[in-house]
Amino acid sequence: NFNRNFPNLSHKVVDEYDRTLKNGADINAIRSVLKEILDKHTHDDTSDQMKSSLFQLASEHDIVLDLHADNRSLLHIYTPQHGANITEILAAEMQCKLALRGTRDPEGGLDDALNYFWSTIQNELKGCRLETLPVSYTIELRGRYDISEELTTQDANALYSFLCRTNIINDNVPTKQNALAVFPVNGIDSIKASKIGFLKLHRKLGDHVTEGDLIAEIVEPNELVNNSTVKLRSITDGILFCHSFHGVVPIG
Repeated sequence: NFNRNFPNLSHKVVDEYDRTLKNGADINAIRSVLKEILDKHTHDDTSDQMKSSLFQLASEHDIVLDLHADNRSLLHIYTPQHGANITEILAAEMQCKLALRGTRDPEGGLDDALNYFWSTIQNELKGCRLETLPVSYTIELRGRYDISEELTTQDANALYSFLCRTNIINDNVPTKQNALAVFPVNGIDSIKASKIGFLKLHRKLGDHVTEGDLIAEIVEPNELVNNSTVKLRSITDGILFCHSFHGVVPIG
């Protein structure tokens, strides 16, 4: 998976910076130390080398947007703990109603790797006084089947407006308002199929569910005569925001 296991070099950067520079942390000096370490970093394979190059490029910027699409999902954003004002601007311009906040795993996606890196630098580097930390986001542009000229135009215009609102592009754009629901990323819960069969959904994306609500049923091919199904229920309260429905689901 190309979007996993980026180089985790934050502690090496802290040690090297403290050993060689020993002054109040400067963001450009931090980036320079990281580049030196990455240049010496040994690569297991071509994929590892590409991920190191991508991490190097992304670490040079104050705002990183990693654009993705889930299988079938609402538009949602993975956000760091810091940079709340930028998160609000991004969500408003994208008209995104759902954000998942926090670092999932330092060896997870690109946004996790970058946010973990800068948070570690801020917390562990002596004399670190960075006024603002760089921020990285993963934007899930709905599902992979949500492809249309209308959506593409809408999202492209929203990203352009975000760049203007954050003073990256000098252009006047109207300010948008947005109601954003923010949940902790470690609060995500998954319901897994215990049997193979046809999936019958009872809830739509965006529905609010409570513990015990029937989400879906699995109809087993050999149980069609008996009309027997496996019922899948929510074990928590929240919003149904994505699923990987292919008509027939395998176990797991």
